[in-house]
Amino acid sequence: MKRLLKQLSTFCIVAALVSVTPAAYAWPQFHADGANSGFVALRTSPARQPAWSIEVGPVLHASPVVGTDGTVYIGNMNGELSAFNSNGTLRWRRTLPRRGERIMASPSVGQDGNLYVIGTFAAIVRDHRDGRGGIERRVLQSYLHSYDASGNLRWTHTFPEINGQGGFTSAAPKTWSDGQTLYVFVPVLYTYSNQANRYLAVIDQSGTVVGRYYLSTSERSNAVIGVGPDIRGFFADVLGKIWDCVRLSCIEFDVSGLPPVPLPENVGWPHPPVAILDRPPHANQPLVIVDDNEQNLVAYRRSGSCLQEIWRKTDRQPRNASAPSVLLNGLLAVGYSNGFFKVYDPAIGNEVARPWPRVDSPIAASPAAFVRQMYTVSQRGRFLAIDNNGSIWKETYLGAESMAAPAMSFNYLYVSDARGLSTFSPTLERVNTYQVEGGGISSPTIAANGTVYLIAGGRLYAFPRNN
Repeated sequence: MKRLLKQLSTFCIVAALVSVTPAAYAWPQFHADGANSGFVALRTSPARQPAWSIEVGPVLHASPVVGTDGTVYIGNMNGELSAFNSNGTLRWRRTLPRRGERIMASPSVGQDGNLYVIGTFAAIVRDHRDGRGGIERRVLQSYLHSYDASGNLRWTHTFPEINGQGGFTSAAPKTWSDGQTLYVFVPVLYTYSNQANRYLAVIDQSGTVVGRYYLSTSERSNAVIGVGPDIRGFFADVLGKIWDCVRLSCIEFDVSGLPPVPLPENVGWPHPPVAILDRPPHANQPLVIVDDNEQNLVAYRRSGSCLQEIWRKTDRQPRNASAPSVLLNGLLAVGYSNGFFKVYDPAIGNEVARPWPRVDSPIAASPAAFVRQMYTVSQRGRFLAIDNNGSIWKETYLGAESMAAPAMSFNYLYVSDARGLSTFSPTLERVNTYQVEGGGISSPTIAANGTVYLIAGGRLYAFPRNN
């Protein structure tokens, strides 16, 4: 085990130092890149005062992403996809085609320079299996849209129906290109007759489905709940049901001590996006790792034009998961709603560190890392540095709740919580906190010029690097 950890750590240092190019500095997808590493190879400054801020509308789990030209993209729950210049001026804003669509997760800037974003629409269906007048049920249908860099709609993909039900996801899309074709990876949930069926969908750059891979089936569904026509409150109902389970101790935790500043109500637990490992030796046959947000963590390897399942880990009890992160230290790390932080070898699925640390509350925040330590945040604001042997190296309390993934540069970590944005050193010394309400859900972003972006209270904030 120690030999494996040493090899992985050595690999991570080499990989980090040989790939420093301007394009590598960009933050084009949720949590930095396809692997959800949460790290950029830059030296940055503490986030003390924003250079500018601008209204962006109601944002849920979406975080800003940045193109190679510095354009900042963000989507909101009004169904608006906006592009901002690095000086804060609006470049363009587009409303998704279907009336009532919401953008719940981060868009993705593909390797082809185009944007990929998921919109979700709430609909009413009538179930006539009661033999009488039928029961109205509210369902969610998601669509994958592609826009070019100028804001022109290229195409819209409707996730194909299974048993008459469309697909729903609140995960951010992830993209990967083999140099000729770009692929978009999205975990999708289908519900039918009180069953929840989960698939991994693969769509190419033209909007064509090129693969659909079965993940799991269960009787538990977080996508279809309630009866009645109250569509306006449906999104809050769906998301709040999951989060209420966490808050109301469906999983038991020790919650003694002073309560932290709480997150807003009804924020929910998003579907975790996939993680794509395409660093050597997986450059030509990348690994695609997905958690079904129920009980299964599954890894696929690209084989020809298809994905081949290579390992699967199944938990005994249902749980929600953070986005899996393949970190620059070579490890795969995932946080869970039961408070566990688990670490694996991504190539073969072996458990790297046991016993796994378990903290005081759910871990929705995807971890970030550079070399040895992995950084994550529990829902009650416990900021943790976990060593790659599985032990908690250092910890501190934010004083507020958070489910936002930390962002990491060479010299600082940035953590958003319910009362503001804090800058920490890698040894978890708090450098400063910029106080602003409405944070702790959307994760910070680091651009190629060292600017740190934050979404809080419906505004986009830009904290510059001091040269």
